Amino acid sequence: MYFRLLGILALLSLAVPSSPSQSTHCYFNQLCTCKLQSGTGFNYSTTLSTSGAIQSLLQAPVDIRDISCLGVPFGNIPDIPVPYLTHIDVVDAGLEVLESGQIKSATVESLRFMNNKIKIIDDNLFGSISTTLRSLDLSYNQLTELPINSLSRTKSLDWLNLHGNQIVTLADSYYLNFRNTLTTLFLGENQIISLPDDFFSSFKRLLWLNLDNNHIREIPRLSLARTIHTLSLSNNQIRTFPLEAIEALASLTWFTIRGNYIETIPEKPFGYKKRMDKLDLGENFISSIP
Repeated sequence: MYFRLLGILALLSLAVPSSPSQSTHCYFNQLCTCKLQSGTGFNYSTTLSTSGAIQSLLQAPVDIRDISCLGVPFGNIPDIPVPYLTHIDVVDAGLEVLESGQIKSATVESLRFMNNKIKIIDDNLFGSISTTLRSLDLSYNQLTELPINSLSRTKSLDWLNLHGNQIVTLADSYYLNFRNTLTTLFLGENQIISLPDDFFSSFKRLLWLNLDNNHIREIPRLSLARTIHTLSLSNNQIRTFPLEAIEALASLTWFTIRGNYIETIPEKPFGYKKRMDKLDLGENFISSIP
């Protein structure tokens, strides 16, 4: 758990763009950290010491943009009465249910709820930020299915991480608005057994797909988005090299399928017009190369 949290903290530092800012304890919870835009002239420490109490929304520093609560125990998303937030991190807090109405700011672009115990996400959780939310991290939780109803509200989502949950099946993607906007999707370390023929193929802009450490046995011929350039299928139960599925990906340049049960490589050469930068077939049962 300690090393996982260190890794999460490292990802947080990389994922959130740096900007001129100053950090301090949040006035609504001293265990959380707030980042304020610099140059606003707001003396946060002075205001906090003189008030001696939690301020109301009207008294909140309007220049707060990023809030991070790491290892702070919460039963629900904390009440964050700040009007113009862009990033919220609630990591390793013990969250189990994400209810609607808990995100007060309508300007949030990035949410990170990693390493919690989330099992249920309300259908309307993202309703107030449907057009602004671009990045969502729900990795290392306890979701057993893709939260289709709640995700269907998002209209600008670009980056989605569901790594390390307990998702078994992938439902119909027809109602997912983000299939028109999503470029990066992490679904590794779940319990996925099969890929529906038409799930990923309906995604219009998907570039990066990670399905490592699942129980996938085969890759149907037309199951993947044709726009993918980075695909990882390592540590599954694939027995046949998915040549037809791969040949349909005209932009694929990075493909990892190590740690499966593949014994032979097709003698037919790949029909690529573009050079592949990486093909990783390690830790399979391949005895010869045609």
